[in-house]
Amino acid sequence: MFGKKTAEKVAALPVIIVPQSAHDSDKDYSLPCAVVDFVNHAVGAAQFRREEIPLPAMQAFHVDYYIAQVNNGGHSQYVGNSGWHQYQIDDIRAGLKAIGIEDAIELYDDLCAFADSHPEEFRAGMDARGFGEFPEFFSKADKLFFAGLNDRLMKGNADWIRSLDCLLVLEDGQYRKVMSDLPGRNPSAAQRGAEAQERTKASLDRDPIVQACRCLGAQSPPVPVNVERWLNMIHAEGP
Repeated sequence: MFGKKTAEKVAALPVIIVPQSAHDSDKDYSLPCAVVDFVNHAVGAAQFRREEIPLPAMQAFHVDYYIAQVNNGGHSQYVGNSGWHQYQIDDIRAGLKAIGIEDAIELYDDLCAFADSHPEEFRAGMDARGFGEFPEFFSKADKLFFAGLNDRLMKGNADWIRSLDCLLVLEDGQYRKVMSDLPGRNPSAAQRGAEAQERTKASLDRDPIVQACRCLGAQSPPVPVNVERWLNMIHAEGP
């Protein structure tokens, strides 16, 4: 199903796995969402690295992220929430080129050019994250996007994904089994997962808010249950 393994790339995953129902859906968002689910599972639970899964998966993933963020709060929210990382920019530009909608390519090129030519205004848009006041460029970009481009771009992303040679479409029951077994295809999954947990723990241990919360909780042991739940990143409401 997945092709031959090699000693050099034993962990590589050469296909994008999606369910038949998403592939056959008449909803333009269904197939891109299935690719998002695949990427999240492949790089999350299965601990594959981005270079170990098909590059179009990451490109379609980030194009969908761009569409979703702008639809939710405009280009100011997109650039603020994305962090404006170069690998994401490269993925989106490549994905838009593959999709081939010229005004979408031009709009994103203009966004990149604005970031280079007006760094202070661009930073103001990032900091606003779609709220309050932000430079007029972002409002103009939003107006172009919402003049029908968003719908065409979603459909274009779905059509492009459907055309990919690396797309593996599975009957829904088989899809669920293959996805649940995916971590077992990566011999490095357990080690990488443990290393990721250690990095997260180290980051939390350095966080002054976490340190303060632990200190306050320790003043009256046992640590209050809401504090304990918060420290373990479990949603909790209450005093």
